[in-house]
Amino acid sequence: MDDSEDDGGYLAFDTRFRKCPDEPHVLDWTVGLRRYRGDTQDDPGKLLASLTGFLAQPGYVPEDHDDWYFDVFDMRSQHAYQAFRVLIDDASLIEKALKVDSLSDEFGAIAHLDRMWVDPTVRGRGLGL
Repeated sequence: MDDSEDDGGYLAFDTRFRKCPDEPHVLDWTVGLRRYRGDTQDDPGKLLASLTGFLAQPGYVPEDHDDWYFDVFDMRSQHAYQAFRVLIDDASLIEKALKVDSLSDEFGAIAHLDRMWVDPTVRGRGLGL
């Protein structure tokens, strides 16, 4: 029987944060979904799904090109940097969608999702959502 179809045990999310060694105002995070057997968390099954990313939390959201944010996003990947550029270049559209006057006034951090993965045996069930 496929691990994803086994009715024994339960599913649980594990969320972990850790400080980024290169930048004190950045937390790396990961969320994993595992099937646990029985009443103990001592013997989890294989990883069924995961999200990984980082949280940049300097206490403000940039209103224009900000070297600190640029460096944090650029050190991750070109995709992370492109996401940062959308945040800056389209701030007025984002503020309108969120119904806030200013991103800087409302938020002090930016979370970025780097990667989502779902085991092929359980895809199509909305686990990534």
